[in-house]
Amino acid sequence: MRIFPIVLLLTGTCLGGSTKSETDYSEPDCEAMGGVHARSDVQTRMGTYPDCLVLERVSRSEADGETLLTTHKAVAWEYDWGSKPYEALGQALHYAALTGALPGVAIILRDDQSADADCRSVNRLLAAVDYLKMRGVEIQLRFLGPGLDDCFEEEE
Repeated sequence: MRIFPIVLLLTGTCLGGSTKSETDYSEPDCEAMGGVHARSDVQTRMGTYPDCLVLERVSRSEADGETLLTTHKAVAWEYDWGSKPYEALGQALHYAALTGALPGVAIILRDDQSADADCRSVNRLLAAVDYLKMRGVEIQLRFLGPGLDDCFEEEE
């Protein structure tokens, strides 16, 4: 019986199983946004951890000789694989409710045997987000990963 899990693990690796983890994508993306990778640093009152918490900040830009200040709201990000959009959306709403930040969903798109399922799920997620936005729920979305071009082809 102990051989079975090892064989299963090796089979997944040999058949092209993803070698990168969710954290391999979420940590650098979170840092690039100036956020705190919350798995270890930010615990909600219910004992859960958002993947990334980007705190409210103000940015400064110049336009036509004028200085513009823009306030960016705090966002609690949930990262998940493209085939799990509803799980990501639900967790993002949970973290937003507990932190007072906007919900953020970051979907990691793969370019392996899961690519087609990821792309179908993106369309379902976009429909759900559109519905929530019509109901006044503001949700931030990000898409990243090697399958990005497969799901979002540029129009000519």
